[in-house]
Amino acid sequence: MLYGGGIGDFISGDLGNTPDLTDELAYWSRLLFDLSFFIVVIVLLLNIIFGIILDTFSSLREAQNEKIELKSSQCFICGLNRELFEDQKQLGGRGFSYHQQNEHSVFDYVYFTIYLRGKHDTEFNGAETFVQDCLDKDDISWIPDGVALQIPRIDMDAEREKRMDEMFRSLRERSDSVQEILIGEIGKVSMMLDRQFGQFRKQISSLKEELKTVKQQNTELLSGDVKKR
Repeated sequence: MLYGGGIGDFISGDLGNTPDLTDELAYWSRLLFDLSFFIVVIVLLLNIIFGIILDTFSSLREAQNEKIELKSSQCFICGLNRELFEDQKQLGGRGFSYHQQNEHSVFDYVYFTIYLRGKHDTEFNGAETFVQDCLDKDDISWIPDGVALQIPRIDMDAEREKRMDEMFRSLRERSDSVQEILIGEIGKVSMMLDRQFGQFRKQISSLKEELKTVKQQNTELLSGDVKKR
């Protein structure tokens, strides 16, 4: 406390306030002050500061190691793990390194965005227009998420079945509605036909009655001519 640049050395040397050894009260007060300063500042505060510094550097190092491990075990673009590509490599795939360097290279996406920024919007095709609109809106939906050429999507069959079910359901509903419409129209047509057939029957019956009367008249005329002869 008294040497090596401590608070006692500073007070005694620089300030010229050397403790009086004959005065016990002043001596013990000065000793208590120097000791409390040493405990609070030198021991506690410096250790707290050093602990904060060490914890900060350790957290930074852990974050850096986590980034390195994540970069080496997961694709930055699609987010798929290395194990998927290595498992697919046994089935004829090209592996995780090929995927990162060729299929989902970060630099290719960066170069593509630079290419779009240097190209006039009137020269865009459909895909380039869509990507540029997404870039203007800070939308990253144009970047493939969970999709890769080497990895077959597990949900494709389920999605296909779902779409087929929806299509069949819609067709069934349409066929049911068309069937109901047809049944209604057929009922109307059958009623109209029944009415027309009823009218035809009435007309036929009236024609039969007229024919009967005509026949009777003819027979009466013929019988009258025979009597006159």
